Amino acid sequence: MTMRNLIYNFSGFPGDLYQLVPDKFLATLCAVLNRRDDGCAQVWDRGNLLDAQRLTPGATLRKAMRSTGGRVFKNLQQTGTVPKVAGAVFGAINSIAGRRGAGLTHEYMDTEAAAILELPVETVFLNMRHGSGFAETIRLADNLRKGNPTLRIIAIGHRASWFARPLAELYHAFDAFVIGPSSYDTMAALAEGADPAEISNVAFRRDGQVIVTKRDHAHSLDTGVIPSYAQSDYHGIEGQLPLRELVLANEACPFSCHFCVRPPTYGRRWNARKVLDVVDEIEFRVRQENIHCFRCSDSTPPPGMLTAMAEELINRGLHKENLHISSFGRANRNLRDNYATLRKAGFDSLFYGIESGSQRVLDEVLGKKLTVSEAKEAIIEAHYAGLSPVASFMFPIPGETQESRKETLDLLEQLQPYLAGALIQPSGIYPETPWHLQASEFGIRLDDDYINRAVTYPINPLKPIRFWPEFPFSYDLMGKPAQEVSFGDIVEAFTEFSSHVWGRPERGGLGIPNVQDYGIVLARYLDMDPVEFSLQCVKYMVTLDLATMADMFGDSITSDSPTATPKTTC
Repeated sequence: MTMRNLIYNFSGFPGDLYQLVPDKFLATLCAVLNRRDDGCAQVWDRGNLLDAQRLTPGATLRKAMRSTGGRVFKNLQQTGTVPKVAGAVFGAINSIAGRRGAGLTHEYMDTEAAAILELPVETVFLNMRHGSGFAETIRLADNLRKGNPTLRIIAIGHRASWFARPLAELYHAFDAFVIGPSSYDTMAALAEGADPAEISNVAFRRDGQVIVTKRDHAHSLDTGVIPSYAQSDYHGIEGQLPLRELVLANEACPFSCHFCVRPPTYGRRWNARKVLDVVDEIEFRVRQENIHCFRCSDSTPPPGMLTAMAEELINRGLHKENLHISSFGRANRNLRDNYATLRKAGFDSLFYGIESGSQRVLDEVLGKKLTVSEAKEAIIEAHYAGLSPVASFMFPIPGETQESRKETLDLLEQLQPYLAGALIQPSGIYPETPWHLQASEFGIRLDDDYINRAVTYPINPLKPIRFWPEFPFSYDLMGKPAQEVSFGDIVEAFTEFSSHVWGRPERGGLGIPNVQDYGIVLARYLDMDPVEFSLQCVKYMVTLDLATMADMFGDSITSDSPTATPKTTC
């Protein structure tokens, strides 16, 4: 059967471990299309260590990056500081490498466009990513449109969903932007040539106007297939991390946090998968593909579903198969799972979105239905059950004061013995959220070109925030009104706060590491310390030493991936 549909992902040079994890939505879309017409679809996922090595500059520059970067990281680990001279030298080399890498990326994507245009494909689905991946994907779409004016080019993924209307306004090479990564019926209909105006969950441009069709949040996840990572379907899997995402429900969230883009984009009503189907998928990965690391990627798992999964894993004896699982957790008392059961089943870590230690901020600014005491209790309970809890905190938050800062640090200090990691990130403003629609009520000032800059804003977690472009917004901060707050003020507040949280205790810090839940899962799988593992991965990505990083994962990266075709349905 001739391939007619290509599902393409390019995330740029990896700036985070999660960019190297196979994408469950792309793999599911491929399986859905191939079930309708066997062999009609393939995934080309360039977010992998092997393809990323093609984007690194020559051997001499890589050697200099490893040498100088190695000294910088060694000093950073031993003393918590970066020597000025070594840091300046490494910064200069890194700047040169960045410029050369950008040139290599342009050449690489031009080659990709030529290769795609040689294929007999009728539809290309482009996964929209942030950072350099976004800019290059736009460039790829333009080249494909010039090379084949009749080709259907469809934008998919979270970024296409969150910015669907402004993206349709800005970028005319695309035929449609799909709202909702799990809108598989919509994507299948587009692949078959359906008029975007006749189907739901689509934004498109026609006669100079942007049209957004009805949003259907009730679409079923019972697609009849599980994501296909067979190498014949999913090209690039051989260079990706041995971790698979699990989806438990649609992207909806029944809560109404003021900063969150999910409820207005995906709805508020859960549409959960059957627990037995989720465990069937895990069993298939373990038995047929020798995969043992999993992450439940739902930011709000349906109540009790993790516990039900864990009980079924135990019933089937899968908890004896060296499983390593993480998930988002809920700190609310009435939504917590049975932590002891999760741990017995193979769960290593839970990720909690706490965001602030100030009850005023949680209630009035964030709109979270959570109390500080509930957050504290949940993390301590998870810790004593043998789990490794990780929590995220937003700082600064619009309207942040010295009092709220102290309350958050006080909470972190109390949680220090129990937290395996803390993610600190500055507040972002996303379209259609209350923070965007009622910006002034939250002390937020949006630039006149906010939407255009928010759509294209590059995020690189590996770069210190001081090297990020200025935000297209500001907010009230430490008594200063938003109109007087500069990007430098936000950077200074974030840097001081995060340094205190992550800093070494002997230097006055709390010593809570910047470790993610999926980093803990992979580290345990490799029998490594999670902090050491995370530091090594950051060092390898920053110094462009991707070959050594691939070696760390052994055969799971460098050997051929399993080619079995899933027969289990869900």
